[in-house]
Amino acid sequence: MPRRHKSQQASTPPEIPPALQLTENFPVGAYVFYRDPQDGGPRFSFFSNRLLEMLDITRGELDADPMAAYRNLHPDDIGPFFEAAEEAARLKANFFNESRYTIRGNTRWYRLEAAARRLPDGLTVWDGAVIDITERRQAEDEAKTALHLTDNIPVGTYVLLSPHQGPQRYTFLSKRWLEMTGLDPVKLKEDISHYFSIVHPEDREEAIAHNIAGAAALKPYKWEGRWLRDGKVTWVSIESVPRRTATGEVVWEGVFIDITARKEAEAQLLAAKEEFYRIINHLPIPVASTLHTPGLPVNFINKAFTETYGWTLEDCPTMADWARCAYPDEKYRKAVFDEFDAEVAQSVRENRPARPMEFLVTCKHGGQRNVRIDCLVAENMLFGTFLDITEQRQAEAALAAARSLEKVVEEEQRLKLSRKLKTSLKASAIAHEINQPLSRILLQSRLAASGGRTAKSALRSLIAEAETVVATIEKMKVLLRNVETTHERVNLYLVVGNSLRQLKQPLALNRIEVERQGPQRGCSVQGDAVQLQLAAMNLLRNAIEAIAEGASRSRKISIELRKCPDSVTLAIGDSGSGWPGGTIEEALLKTSKSSGSGLGLYIVHTTMENHGGQIEVAQSPLGGAEFRLKFPRVGEKVLPENKSFERMTETTGLVKAVYESGCLDKKIRCD
Repeated sequence: MPRRHKSQQASTPPEIPPALQLTENFPVGAYVFYRDPQDGGPRFSFFSNRLLEMLDITRGELDADPMAAYRNLHPDDIGPFFEAAEEAARLKANFFNESRYTIRGNTRWYRLEAAARRLPDGLTVWDGAVIDITERRQAEDEAKTALHLTDNIPVGTYVLLSPHQGPQRYTFLSKRWLEMTGLDPVKLKEDISHYFSIVHPEDREEAIAHNIAGAAALKPYKWEGRWLRDGKVTWVSIESVPRRTATGEVVWEGVFIDITARKEAEAQLLAAKEEFYRIINHLPIPVASTLHTPGLPVNFINKAFTETYGWTLEDCPTMADWARCAYPDEKYRKAVFDEFDAEVAQSVRENRPARPMEFLVTCKHGGQRNVRIDCLVAENMLFGTFLDITEQRQAEAALAAARSLEKVVEEEQRLKLSRKLKTSLKASAIAHEINQPLSRILLQSRLAASGGRTAKSALRSLIAEAETVVATIEKMKVLLRNVETTHERVNLYLVVGNSLRQLKQPLALNRIEVERQGPQRGCSVQGDAVQLQLAAMNLLRNAIEAIAEGASRSRKISIELRKCPDSVTLAIGDSGSGWPGGTIEEALLKTSKSSGSGLGLYIVHTTMENHGGQIEVAQSPLGGAEFRLKFPRVGEKVLPENKSFERMTETTGLVKAVYESGCLDKKIRCD
């Protein structure tokens, strides 16, 4: 066999048998190898063209260097190859080797077999053949891999042979299969029926029949059943597929899968479902469910559902049957399910319960009920509760009617109570306002009578207090006038102007600057001119007093008319100390001033009620309080320019209307 060196001088090669020339037509490579008697170097007396092609060398390369035959040996196989070659040469024995060769970038497996033959001159030659076994080795590697996987996957695998004659027998049983069954492989290969010894007695007859039927049908086989080993029950699933071999025999290649955990989970799930439906069946709320599959079969209706609506599972086996029963009117039925189907589909897309829906359901006895339906799609099922809210809707309608009637009664009572309260407040205010000056008159009279004061001084005090009583009585007249008056068109712009003229003296005395803003026209309201001017004057007088008693350096009053499409607002603000807090209603007939009774604000409040308006208080931009009188607006009548109107004058404490034209958007300083 070869040595790893090149001969410098070759001896005469041995004669080649003529029959060896025939190997040129074989699909294997052929060669005749010997060692040169002079230097022991490798020589080939014959090397077929097929072998040159297999080893990817040329005749010239081989003739120049016989070692070229080994240049493509895989590096990992060079050592074992030459060791085997040296051993065969030493023993003059036959040579056998399987090695890898890298041929044009691809790995090929070649098997070399050579028979040692001794020539008459004593030279030993080896007649050899090289066979390409790449496909076989790849198949063997794949088989080893498959066997490794078979032994390590968590299922048992087997191969069962059905021969032409004789009983079936196992030709392969994986390690996992034997572990799962605990059976003796020798006994199994002798007698296949030994397997059925571990099948549960209750399943054994059915398993044997199923096995026989499967073998006869030559179709994929599947069976699920129980094993009983050492008192322990194991659930298994057996699946196999038949394959007919080249000899016509049938091979069943299959797997054993332990499905105990799955079966236990299924049993627990079944028990949970049974408990779930048992609970639902006894709920006092109507419940039904359908399988969310084509046809939507109804699979459950509880007792409360049948008791409430009369329909049973036999009446409504599908959703379509329920639709015809519950909604006999075709048009209404379509409207119901258009809404229902759209909402359910939307809830599935958004992974949420469907929103509550309310429909009118027809009962089996013919009556109709208002029903609120809540539904949810889960576990491929559509669950729904059908709550009867008929009595609730009837009660709501009755309650709404009762509340409407109650509001009418309450309004009548409120108006009556309001009238009584106004009368009581007015009487209290009159008594209060008159009682104070009268008490002082009485005191002054007693002082004069006792000689504690001069007659002239006492008389002046008595006159002042008497005038206060008269003024209060005049106010009461105006206040009482608020009860019933005739309302006419009144321009608030003119009301403000006349009020300022009436208060010109106190404004000048306190050096107060008045800022007026807003339109001259478009500010008309329906009302009583006397009441409106009295209200405006009271607010202005309150503002004057607030500024006079305050510590602010700024001494300003702002008057603004604001016109909106449906209202006119008169806002009067000041730079005084501001609103003390609380609601206007709480401040009526109360005062924080050193002198006063709070009657002025009460008159303003009553005036606004009489005119259907609103009074609000807020902080003025000037720093003090701002009162806003909001009136319903009426259409404005166009007046000729520069025309004088009847002036408002004060006659016995009452205000009389007199209108004058003028410009509002200017500042007025009253000195």
